[in-house]
Amino acid sequence: MHQLVYKRILENAAKTPNRTALVRPGEEELSYGQLMQHIAGAKKHLFKVGVRSSDYIVLAASRSFSFVYGYLAVHALGAVAVPLDPQTPAERLKYIRGVLSPKAGFWVSGEHGLADIAIFDGLEDDDLGEDIPVDANAVADAMFTSGTTAQPKGVLLTHGNLACAVNNINMFIGNGPDDVEINPMPLSHSFGLARLRCTLYEGATQIIIDGVMRPKEIFKAMDEYKATGVGMVAPAWMVLKRLSGDFISRYCEQLRYFELGSAPMTAEDKAHLAALLPKTRICMHYGLTEASRAAFQEFHEPQEFLSTVGRPSPLVEIKIYNESGESLPDGETGEICIKGGMVAKGYLNVDNETVFYGDYFRTGDLGYKRSDGYIVLTGRLKEMINVGGKKVSPVEVDQALAVLPGVAEAACVGVPDPMLSEVVAAFIVAGDGERYTLEKVRELLAGVLESHQIPQYLIYIDEVPKTASGKVQRLQLKDRWSQMHGGAK
Repeated sequence: MHQLVYKRILENAAKTPNRTALVRPGEEELSYGQLMQHIAGAKKHLFKVGVRSSDYIVLAASRSFSFVYGYLAVHALGAVAVPLDPQTPAERLKYIRGVLSPKAGFWVSGEHGLADIAIFDGLEDDDLGEDIPVDANAVADAMFTSGTTAQPKGVLLTHGNLACAVNNINMFIGNGPDDVEINPMPLSHSFGLARLRCTLYEGATQIIIDGVMRPKEIFKAMDEYKATGVGMVAPAWMVLKRLSGDFISRYCEQLRYFELGSAPMTAEDKAHLAALLPKTRICMHYGLTEASRAAFQEFHEPQEFLSTVGRPSPLVEIKIYNESGESLPDGETGEICIKGGMVAKGYLNVDNETVFYGDYFRTGDLGYKRSDGYIVLTGRLKEMINVGGKKVSPVEVDQALAVLPGVAEAACVGVPDPMLSEVVAAFIVAGDGERYTLEKVRELLAGVLESHQIPQYLIYIDEVPKTASGKVQRLQLKDRWSQMHGGAK
């Protein structure tokens, strides 16, 4: 049994109170001793306002110390943290509050009729108070997925899930107390929040940065704090690369690890980053909020492995199942299913039997396992395009389009066809150079894709709609197609 995350963090604070825990460059730094005092103060305040074990507590997960105090104090009380993006629309927040009936809520500047989360900044106490017993099977977080559908799903993660995930990740990457990590991700996102937990669990230092749109700030922090690691969603890296070129190569001797995830990268982009940082352990994970870091891949592996999502993580098992719930042999495509201590308890207010095959969580992703154990992702079950009975993975077509000169980004969906049920429509963001006609695209993809995979329609757009974690929102593209064609679905 792994040590619960908040307990380990408090233990680190007791052992090394003067070690730096959190940094906001240019604003403030916080030692582990100070972190413990703020957690104690927040815990006392929450208890005073009536928060008890299993109560839901809504928290605006801003990139602020106040959120960290509140989040860990909620765990210390045995209550359930509900971290949400501070930019959450009012209607979405209303829906979540209606589903949960939270005991309390804290928001930026006290918006939406909630308490001001900044209240935790002024609460410090040397006494943590009573050590409330917290079971590993008790729910710690309710994470509402950004998703691609209208209503978010509440993912229930136990304290045991969080502890197993942290140990799984740190075991693979090799994190330790001497690490100093740059985290430019939103703390409302499972990846960004997990990197915070992983760092503090080891007694290391986390540097919280406001995104990647100001590269100079990231590189200045790398210099000033001698950062040894960085975590970043794949789309953020592509933005940083576009804004700063190959500048990150200057840190090839300094950066010990670089973790990416949440969205795919081409094998070419992976190889390029590996060439920029030849001595850095560059890892990309595959997983979901429901099953954090199920597989890992290292970019310094041979090129043949870069088109996979890696092999199962140290404490994880992955199987491929068909629609009847039968395990498939290597090489056969089916639904990727995951077993491990970090797999979520289930969803809020959902019949969770439907999301498991036995002990294996159904991801909704399609793929197959190679004989060497590597997992190949081929698409999403709900996003597969049915062209005359032949299934097309939009991801595969996206990737074929994205490598064409003049295409900055591409995303494909299935659109209605009277003869074939569906055909492929490609939405493209133009890069440098001339724009392709549909005929030219079809000519370039001939021999690369099978005929039923080749797009029948081509639409240029300014940007591909995505979730906060970088996942393509294909339903929005389908809606756009419908609007363009008089509401036809």
